[in-house]
Amino acid sequence: MKPEKLTVDELQQNRPDLYEQILEAGKAGELERFEVLKEVCGGDFELLAECYSGGKSYEEALRLRVERAEQAQAELLAQHKQLQEQ
Repeated sequence: MKPEKLTVDELQQNRPDLYEQILEAGKAGELERFEVLKEVCGGDFELLAECYSGGKSYEEALRLRVERAEQAQAELLAQHKQLQEQ
């Protein structure tokens, strides 16, 4: 026996109470994911936007933040070395 397929419109029309519960649960989950990513990304709002819109996980966002920090550190060390050579 196969279950019947139910469209979103049918759910909203026939079971508005259940539709609202599902909608609210989805919103709460997205808000929670956003808050976690916001914490991981710190003040890097560009990274936050990239991770959130790209559906990145906590681990992926953390890896990207570490990569950016390593790149920034390498650039600062190169600048420091260049200044010392002058």
